[in-house]
Amino acid sequence: MVPSVRLKRTRLCLLMGGGPDAFETAERIRVLVREGAEVTVVAALDALRWVGRTTLETLSGAPVLTEEALTPTLCFSALVVAPAGRDLLCRIRPEATDDPYRQLLERHAHRFVLVPDEDAGAEPAARVALERLEEEGAVLPAHASGAAVADAVVEILGAQSLRPPAASRPALPSRGGLEGARVVVTAGPTREHLDPVRFLSNPSTGKMGYALAEVAARRGAEVVLISGPTTLDPPAGVRCIRVVSAEEMASAVRAEDRCDVFIGAAAVADYRPAARADRKLKKGEGDLNLKLVRTEDIIAQLAQRARSRNPRPILVGFAAETHAVEENAREKLNKKGLDLVVGNRVGGGRSAFGADENEAVLVSPAGVERLPRMSKRQLAARILDEVAVLLAEPRESLSDTHAQDPG
Repeated sequence: MVPSVRLKRTRLCLLMGGGPDAFETAERIRVLVREGAEVTVVAALDALRWVGRTTLETLSGAPVLTEEALTPTLCFSALVVAPAGRDLLCRIRPEATDDPYRQLLERHAHRFVLVPDEDAGAEPAARVALERLEEEGAVLPAHASGAAVADAVVEILGAQSLRPPAASRPALPSRGGLEGARVVVTAGPTREHLDPVRFLSNPSTGKMGYALAEVAARRGAEVVLISGPTTLDPPAGVRCIRVVSAEEMASAVRAEDRCDVFIGAAAVADYRPAARADRKLKKGEGDLNLKLVRTEDIIAQLAQRARSRNPRPILVGFAAETHAVEENAREKLNKKGLDLVVGNRVGGGRSAFGADENEAVLVSPAGVERLPRMSKRQLAARILDEVAVLLAEPRESLSDTHAQDPG
């Protein structure tokens, strides 16, 4: 069998921490080199106490670098941080902007794999740093083996190759980028009652919207979460407004629509029963025919109200589709005059509804970015990265090139 060379001529940096888990570094280098990668090891902290320089250079075929060699021009196709113990995690956390290890990571925005050591979650500071790095888009392999690390590198480089070209795409934000912004997020399903005990709804659990609210608040935004029925607790520091029906959600959005950013992550019902019975409908002998009427298109109506505002809010919508995800997301973007649409697949075994992970496509006027499957917190961080970029740009009234049909 011909060996796999999925990383042929790929320049990788392996930022290696110390500790007992460092002994696995040799196996990781062997696998990455066998896959065709050109590996440069940066030995951080006390890493060379655990694996010798000669061993690392023999396996990688390149000189081992230390902190003193980390110049601003040093850049690779991707970065692997392994193993990452408490001290190394704290040195690459977003707040450590002056640390050379953090600066190395920032030069590899959305292109880094993180392998925490077994004890990394034992201390609060390390846990917080790990959570922040996951929010920034760190890919954590399924396990710590060289094969799993290689799979993760292939995954992030595949996603990177699909990113739209951008002359000024920012590095990872060392700060939130949302400080002081007022962000309104809708989340969860709505319920459209036929009678006091029956309703039309969908399987949304609200996890995506709650993740967006949590990450936005942690990045310094003032967050209002308008939530349909869920079992989730509101994130800390977030003002939560509970609603049930699409009509109630639309009313709450109208009351809160003076915002900098609106993210419509709720799975709002498109139709409701034309009439609601005051008592439970009793079973009869024949069929029951229901008349359904359209509900208000919340984000389209908000786009209409916001057209003349200066600066206008950033509008982010979601497209939950069973097929043609990218095409339908593009249609929603153009038809409703939005800044960004997050398209995801629902139905089937990999449905976004109820899952802790999601695979999405980000569609904007600038292009399309296809993201690999990741946790909803990670996806929330990626969406808010794009929002932070949009907030930094001049925002006048919506262009007349956007269609005004609210759909």
